[in-house]
Amino acid sequence: MGKYIYYPTYNRLDGLLVGVSIAAMYQFLPKSWEKVSRFGNLLLIVGLALLTVAYIYCSRLSSYETSIYGFPFISIGYGFLVLGAICPSGILYKWNSRVTTLIATLSYGIYLSHKGVVNIVQDLLTPLGVDKNSNLMFIICTAACVLIAWILHQIIEKPFMKMRDRILKKKKPAGRIEIVGTAS
Repeated sequence: MGKYIYYPTYNRLDGLLVGVSIAAMYQFLPKSWEKVSRFGNLLLIVGLALLTVAYIYCSRLSSYETSIYGFPFISIGYGFLVLGAICPSGILYKWNSRVTTLIATLSYGIYLSHKGVVNIVQDLLTPLGVDKNSNLMFIICTAACVLIAWILHQIIEKPFMKMRDRILKKKKPAGRIEIVGTAS
């Protein structure tokens, strides 16, 4: 039942809504952002607590209740983690990690392509004797998803970010627009 409610794209906008709300507060409500950003570590703790409760509540992934209440609750929990991570007062803001930077860089490409990549890899390797539900298949699928996301980043995202930077350099933005993730 839950897959018919939650899986269609138009019903999976809860995470997007949380992210856009955070970006909107940062961009258009600087005084509110200033107040919130003082509590980076507390926001991380709240996010972890919400995700812990969501983990317990969402133990039956295909239930109606999980689809209606659980998945949006998970998005809100991750929203608090994101808030805590981008607050200058938070511990994660000050922590520079190449691994997390790479994951962040490739995350959208992984999100967009993972389902198709996993299905293709499984279809190619199952006839060769690799069990569809094995750890080996998981590792191969994960590596394939990261590789495809990296390729997408190199041939699509980077060139378009460079083009964006050229266009925005010509226009002097009004307000508090900050370009994050510029291509190097």
